[in-house]
Amino acid sequence: DGSIVWGNATVSVVQDKAGKPKYLIGIVADITGRKVAELALRQQLEFQEIINEVLGRFAVGTDFEFDAAMVEGLKECAGIVSGEYAFILQPSDDGTAWIPASSWRAPDLTGLTAEHPCIPAGGCPWLEDKVVAGSIVVVNSISELPAEAANLRAMFEAEGIKSAVYIPMRGPVSPPHSSAGVTGALGIFSMTREVRWSDETIGWLRLLSQALCNVLDRHKAGERLKHSELRYRTLFEMA
Repeated sequence: DGSIVWGNATVSVVQDKAGKPKYLIGIVADITGRKVAELALRQQLEFQEIINEVLGRFAVGTDFEFDAAMVEGLKECAGIVSGEYAFILQPSDDGTAWIPASSWRAPDLTGLTAEHPCIPAGGCPWLEDKVVAGSIVVVNSISELPAEAANLRAMFEAEGIKSAVYIPMRGPVSPPHSSAGVTGALGIFSMTREVRWSDETIGWLRLLSQALCNVLDRHKAGERLKHSELRYRTLFEMA
């Protein structure tokens, strides 16, 4: 069927009575299962190392350092799936749009005209309904998009997007717009070629996206607390 098979070949020389080579006996054992298991284990260890490295970057104090760490985290996400553009979208406070919280783009990326993919609420209902419901959306090729995703297909064609994946991000508190607890989405675009991502790869990406979501939620909670403390301190000093 055209699939690659790993083999372990053993060859022995059979000699005649004079000690001269007479013929060879070869045995080939199929070790594909072992190689697949070894590769999966190696990828799992590499992915765990990526998660630890990404989360380690958030042990920072300033907003600038936090933003830089988030961009590096998105770069790692894009690297896992061979993407050139990665971003986090979150609903605006008034629920009228999905706005970018952070983004990373490959240095040589020129095909994407929009610096940040802000999506008006209801602008891509097929995509939005799936993400809000907590479903992962994988678009290996825009030709696979259904008729009801015409708006999304038009956007991809205009921007030159070949493949895309959207991973819902769930926060500690369910927002009013999503019964599934979706507080945002990680998106990755492939701009240079179509990519067919495996379920395993998407699973790893989902874990990393949730780690980024948790960090982002904690950062926002800390920011709200600082603003609240500042407001009450100002009111106290004015009293």
